[in-house]
Amino acid sequence: MSALALATMPRRLPPGCIEDRDRHGNIRIYYRAKGRPKVRLRGTPWTPEFMAEYQAAKGEAAPTKAKGIASGTWRWLCTRYFAECTEYKRLDARTQHVRRQILEATYDEPITPVSSKYFRDFPLSRMTADAVEVLRDRKIDTPESANARVKAMRQVFKFGEARQGSRLPSCCSRVNGALTSSGLGSSTSKLGSSRSRNTKDAIANPSG
Repeated sequence: MSALALATMPRRLPPGCIEDRDRHGNIRIYYRAKGRPKVRLRGTPWTPEFMAEYQAAKGEAAPTKAKGIASGTWRWLCTRYFAECTEYKRLDARTQHVRRQILEATYDEPITPVSSKYFRDFPLSRMTADAVEVLRDRKIDTPESANARVKAMRQVFKFGEARQGSRLPSCCSRVNGALTSSGLGSSTSKLGSSRSRNTKDAIANPSG
C-alpha cells in the first residue's frame, strides 16, 4: 500500500478489520471473524473496490449501485473468488497476484470490438463457453497468455460450481461443463477460429 494511500485513508477501519505488518514492514489489512481464517483485503479502505472485498469476506453481497459492482456479473463472481475461494488462498503470494492480474485484465475487454460495454458487467446468466473463447482469442498473439486466461477463468467457474445452493448462480456448472467437454484451454490449436473471431455471434446472441 502506498504512502499516499496510507496518508489519505480514514483512521478508523470497517468493523472486523485489523492492520498487520508483514516481515518487510508493509501494512496489510485483514477481515477477521470468530471461528474463520482471516481474509486479506486489498486496496484503500472505504474505496468501492475495498468495500466490495470487505462485503465478500463477510459473506454478504455488495450493494450494487453504491459499490459499482453489479451482482450476478463476471467481476462480481471474480471478487467472490478472490475473497472466498480456499484453493486460491492456499496459493503462494506471487501465484495469487498473477492469477488476479489475469482475471482483472478481462474486466476491461469490450464485449465486441465496437461495443461500449465491458466484460466486467457481463451478466453470468449470459456467460457461455463461446464468451470464454472470445476472451481467449483476444490473446491470440500470445498463446501462453491465451491459455492462462482460460485456465484462470475455469478456476473461477469451478469455485462457483462448488458453491451450488449458495448465493452464486447455477450457470457456473453449465459453463464449466461446457468448457470441460470442449477441452477449451487445453490447446491453442484452435486459436482465432472463425467462430471465436465473430464476437457478435458469440456474445451478442448467446446460446445460453
